[in-house]
Amino acid sequence: MEDKNELLNAGRKESNEELITFPVSDEDSKVLAMVMEDITAAKRLNDEKIPQWEEFYQLYRAKSIGTEREGRSQVVSSDVMDAVEWILPQMMRLFFSRQNVVICNPTGEEDVRNAEMFTKLLNYQFFKGMNGFEKSYLWMKAAFIWGSGVGKLTWTQQYREEPFEFAELPEEDFLDLQSDPAVEILQYDREVEIAPAPSIFGIRIGSELETVRYKNIVGKRVIKTFEGPQFEVIPLEDFYIDPTASCIEDAKFCVHRVFRTLDELYRMQDAGVYKNVEKIEAWVNTPRGETADYVKAQRAAEFGQSPPWSFLNSSQKGRKEVEVWEYWGQLDLDDSGKTEPYLVVVAGDTILRKEKNPYNHGRPPFVILRPSLVPFQFDGVGMGHLIGDFQKAKTSILRQMLDNLSFINNQMWIVDRNQGVEMESLLNPRPGGVVRTDRVDAVRPVTPQPLQQVSIMALEFIQTQIEQRHGITRYNQGLDARSLNKTATGVSLIMNASQQRIELIGRIFAETGFKPLFKMMVSLNQQFISEGFTIRLFNEPVRFEPDDLRGEFDIDVEVGANVALEEQRQQQMMTLLQMAPQLIQLGLMMPEHVYHVVESLLRSWGYKDVNAYIINPVEQVSAQPGLQGGGADIMQLLASMGGSPNGGGTTAEAVPSQGAGASPGPGLPGAMAGNVPVQPQGQTFGG
Repeated sequence: MEDKNELLNAGRKESNEELITFPVSDEDSKVLAMVMEDITAAKRLNDEKIPQWEEFYQLYRAKSIGTEREGRSQVVSSDVMDAVEWILPQMMRLFFSRQNVVICNPTGEEDVRNAEMFTKLLNYQFFKGMNGFEKSYLWMKAAFIWGSGVGKLTWTQQYREEPFEFAELPEEDFLDLQSDPAVEILQYDREVEIAPAPSIFGIRIGSELETVRYKNIVGKRVIKTFEGPQFEVIPLEDFYIDPTASCIEDAKFCVHRVFRTLDELYRMQDAGVYKNVEKIEAWVNTPRGETADYVKAQRAAEFGQSPPWSFLNSSQKGRKEVEVWEYWGQLDLDDSGKTEPYLVVVAGDTILRKEKNPYNHGRPPFVILRPSLVPFQFDGVGMGHLIGDFQKAKTSILRQMLDNLSFINNQMWIVDRNQGVEMESLLNPRPGGVVRTDRVDAVRPVTPQPLQQVSIMALEFIQTQIEQRHGITRYNQGLDARSLNKTATGVSLIMNASQQRIELIGRIFAETGFKPLFKMMVSLNQQFISEGFTIRLFNEPVRFEPDDLRGEFDIDVEVGANVALEEQRQQQMMTLLQMAPQLIQLGLMMPEHVYHVVESLLRSWGYKDVNAYIINPVEQVSAQPGLQGGGADIMQLLASMGGSPNGGGTTAEAVPSQGAGASPGPGLPGAMAGNVPVQPQGQTFGG
């Protein structure tokens, strides 16, 4: 514990609040005073929450809970971590088991095509540009540990500089190069060649000819490498919100505390985003004294490490860091009684940026994810809230059991000090050792009470209470071999019942977290995309134009069903496939209907590129006009297969087995692979 406290103290230094001053002569002093007033109020709220956040992280890490005693058992039950790590795979499957995470539904007939295009674009940006799988995993994990996970969505433009050199260019080409806004010419030499005027019979005709040429041209070209939405999960202690708010929409202000290097700040100033960067150099490497820094030090101490910033002491000016506060809130700058959304960026006592909210949606760029909502409260309920007390009780019982076992195996002794007992032999026993004493009865064992059955019963009771609290039973984990429900139906019913709370959490995530996130993505795309671009989906180029993104859309986030319900739907599709021959004969089903049934089956099995395995009969007929009897052909094929690849009919042997020794059929390959582009790094538009 002493080592851990030393690591924590390494991250806690004196507060730097006394360094903040408000210059009276500064025209931005009024705005600065408003912003710092709100930040101070939000700091006080976070200071009250931080002890609970520390406790939740300790419970999750299961390293210590603060009640350890020297020389006694220090084991910690890991119930919070177990619950978080068991529920996360089910959450990820709910959201990512289907082809699309988000679907845009048109509000009018004129928006149908644009809704389809937007659905493709949002899913592409989420998975490829934003690394949505990893970010969603971290976002959900933060929500389960602390009760709330904070995400930030901004628009990012990323560039790279490409130097160039030209030995010589004619004047026309040089002027074209110079007029390019993406080009900066650093140096060049201008040479003028004058040719004499032409003459006939010694008579000069016209004037001298002047030719301008440019040589030794050196410059650089700025190339845009990426433009699109960027999503990041930010630490809870670095997020400050209006203390009266119950949600982001109600908040009068939100603040994000970050650290930026001078290199980043000066580059933002060169881009016209920031100003007054040279005024904040005195605040470089100011000691970190915020309570939020202590939380970061506590997390590092749980891993036996010092705070990350304690290792840094760079002598390079560009790598020195400055504390920056990004304030998104409602301000009344003209005392009119009406507020407007503003973005104000503050470092030290200097305003680096002040403008109205740059995003058309007009709200702070933050999204909150909470597994359980509390009426009229901003913070959600996580696993630490639900089972933290039970984990402490279970830890206490486990420690007592281990201590009791240790006392039994390493018993204590009563020794008569006046009988010449050799104490060294008692303190360091060894097999075959001898304890010398003047009297045989001078040494007597102290036998502790054996472990009582009530301890085992108490552990089982606490485990049952924990499962009832978070809904993750041993059925979900496949660990209960003592169940009386040995039938498939009984186990399925119990699994469905235990999945209800998990599905509810998934729906809460979808409606209160992911849906606002994708609505903001729609707004950002409509605001910033001003020229056409092409992306590749399933190795096919898809062209987007700004007009394709216009319109109004309803956002639906797909949350997959549980395993039992998914298998039930698959069985229904198989049954429908068995009925297909009779339905085709009655005229109730056409070849395209059979195609949609097989397509649904393939998608439920996890195959996304369906057209790689089956052919749409409508497209086949249009490509080969001779195939007009497609319905009869399909009916004959289905009849010969017995209606279902999984059997039930007498011709099941006609379908080759897909067991371990069989090669996969042409429609169901063993694996699928794709190329995932690397997400580039760059600057953020919003902050």
